[in-house]
Amino acid sequence: MKYWLYVATLVGCRYDFDDVDPCVLAYASCPTATPAPPTTIDGIDRIDTDTDPRCLTSHQPDGPDLCTIFVAGLKIAPSGEVIATGSRPLFFLANGDVSIEGSIDVSSHHGAAPGAGATWASALPICAPARLPDPDTGGGGGAAGGSFGGRGGAGGAGNSDGPNAVGGQTNMTDPAPLVIRGGCLGGVGGVDGSPTSAGVSGAAGGAVYIAAANGHAIFVAGTIAAGGEGGGGGGSTTGDGGAGAGGGGAGGMIALEATTITISSTAILAANGGGGGAGGGTMVIDGADATADAQRAPGAMAVSSGGAGGAGGAGVSADGEPAGPLPLGGGGGGGGGVGVIRLHGATTLAGTISPPPD
Repeated sequence: MKYWLYVATLVGCRYDFDDVDPCVLAYASCPTATPAPPTTIDGIDRIDTDTDPRCLTSHQPDGPDLCTIFVAGLKIAPSGEVIATGSRPLFFLANGDVSIEGSIDVSSHHGAAPGAGATWASALPICAPARLPDPDTGGGGGAAGGSFGGRGGAGGAGNSDGPNAVGGQTNMTDPAPLVIRGGCLGGVGGVDGSPTSAGVSGAAGGAVYIAAANGHAIFVAGTIAAGGEGGGGGGSTTGDGGAGAGGGGAGGMIALEATTITISSTAILAANGGGGGAGGGTMVIDGADATADAQRAPGAMAVSSGGAGGAGGAGVSADGEPAGPLPLGGGGGGGGGVGVIRLHGATTLAGTISPPPD
């Protein structure tokens, strides 16, 4: 059974809910299924967008399918926490008002599955680095951070026996995506002799779309986060070298749509980039995951050798920072750029919104 009707992006889809005013959405889908009763989330609600039985499938012809949770109204209580992972972005569609006093997190974090919808964009040509970091037994180059609304920082050079191993160069930005999607992941560091020594990519932030149809409103007093993961630190397989670090993942996407949207003074909307890892030396040190505020996620600082990672993008500083200078060993990873925040509707803005909405 088809649960969606799709017209053109930015023209929207239209479906009558029991003869009330039509649902007109900027992005994807209007389910024809009956909405679930008004829903209150109080406590931790973990959603896997690939397997959760509440997910209806909304189709984006030029983007990933969405996990659509269709309800007659939605409230996330102050103690409520939605943590969403899986390959599909999360789409809350309410035929009623939406109140978010708790939190929704589609970020990617060290030691956890990537945020909802974070992996789709990694296959896009736009996410391919402009230049891969050089491998070198004397010290591999660091990888670039991922890009989306801001550009990822360049990776640092590795300290080699001859000319320095060049670090990775950043990929392109996509500040005006036409679909709901996550950001671009960071790059993989250059090896110093073993493939397992390279610093791993920081996963990008995922994507969440929240819409209140038919003249209803969205109120946010809590936190919505779609931050990137910090890049992995480089290892060391040689006595005088070290592998390059991974780049931080870019921030993902937060999209809100309603007739009226109120972002209160206590609210936080954050789609920041992760910090770059430290180049290989005496220890493996990962970059910090994106912050849920307007502050840059720090790049990792090497203990005695290896280049420092660059900080992730945040706030009005959209681009990730390049890796720091290299004393010895592998190059540091660049910080991830910011993601994208979209608000469709008459808005009242306070609180913290990082990066600024377009």
